[in-house]
Amino acid sequence: QKEKEKNKQQLQNIANDTAKNWGKFMTVVISQKGIDGMWEEIEKDMYAKGITLYKSVTDNITTGIYSQVLDTLQVFGEFSVNTKTQQCRYIIEMPMWGVKAIDTSSYTLPQTQPQINVVDVVDDYLGIITSTEKTKEGGFTILRVSPGGRSALAGVKENDVLIKIDTHELKEHDIERLASYVVLRYQQKAILTTTLLRNGETKVVEIQL
Repeated sequence: QKEKEKNKQQLQNIANDTAKNWGKFMTVVISQKGIDGMWEEIEKDMYAKGITLYKSVTDNITTGIYSQVLDTLQVFGEFSVNTKTQQCRYIIEMPMWGVKAIDTSSYTLPQTQPQINVVDVVDDYLGIITSTEKTKEGGFTILRVSPGGRSALAGVKENDVLIKIDTHELKEHDIERLASYVVLRYQQKAILTTTLLRNGETKVVEIQL
């Protein structure tokens, strides 16, 4: 009897550790890859072990269950994610020994990176807002010049068409490339040489970044 109790306690300890490890795994993977990414990782792990995972969805809860035999020991496992409460749970059972362990944890979804607005980037660094579509000359129309900004101080005016920055003809580059280049030159604290079209005439204006 003592030996049986000892074996049961050992199995309980194993079950506790297994539940804790799977619970931590679920929360970490969800925080990095989201819920779908977590299921992908679990299914990959189960497949590698030759285990079939049976998934079902009820309301806000997705559940995956499996069973396996270790030597002569029957083990049942259950993963579940509740999107309403933002909790995930793992249960392991060994019915023959009356062993069961549960780990329930709260998860945090991965933070989405804000999309960079290239128009805002150009405005922040140059003090101008340009069109995102090119003109027939292959440049970008300056729609607004921020009063007191770098471009305004250099003499840039509204309705100028920006056609060249330093040695780069803008007809060969899109607005994203323009924004990236402006940021690079800003980091270098450079003087940006801009070529503008104003009423059909070419103007060269230097902007200190």
